[in-house]
Amino acid sequence: MPYTVESIPPVVPEVQRRSRWVELFAECREHPNEWRRIIDPMAKATAAQIASDIRNAHRRDLAKSRVRGLQPEDRWETVWGNEPDGDPVEFFIWLKYMGKRRGR
Repeated sequence: MPYTVESIPPVVPEVQRRSRWVELFAECREHPNEWRRIIDPMAKATAAQIASDIRNAHRRDLAKSRVRGLQPEDRWETVWGNEPDGDPVEFFIWLKYMGKRRGR
């Protein structure tokens, strides 16, 4: 029994998707050393992975980052989890912009 059939995919109009991360990081940079929580909830695995990506961005090639808007040498602290009195299936990321890394 086959798993696929011949089919031409639909034509999807190219819509320029704008990354919210660019504006989100810019907003956090305006509040250095202050914890900021992302408003939109996400899945547990997504929150954990993105928080790790942001926290370790200074060690990685930003061109390969899953999130846009990070700048070279940015230092971030991140925590992910639930709001204490919130829905247990909604996860959030808290960010703190720590400034630029100085020298290596």
